[in-house]
Amino acid sequence: MFGVLQITLAGRRFSCLRLRPGFLPANGCLRVVSTNAASITMGIAASQFTLAWPADHTGWRLQVQTNDAATGPSTNWFDAADSSATNQLTLPVSPVNGGVFSRLIYP
Repeated sequence: MFGVLQITLAGRRFSCLRLRPGFLPANGCLRVVSTNAASITMGIAASQFTLAWPADHTGWRLQVQTNDAATGPSTNWFDAADSSATNQLTLPVSPVNGGVFSRLIYP
């Protein structure tokens, strides 16, 4: 459910969407984020790899799964911790993972 929230700021009146009862971000307005597809870049250094995506996709969640390379991606995706608060994560490389797959999703 959502409703319209009326805000007066500096003598000007604004209408904003309220996403659900009890949910009011700092100013009560709906935040618009990019919904365009984004590329994930990867770098490897020592025993870590870094995944990065465009800054306008901060707020998206990075999901990861590990399967052997022959199996490929399936349905066991999980959210990388704190990935929606940034646009870059560094993760350890583990030799026991046959394949590591990643994707960005929103919200």
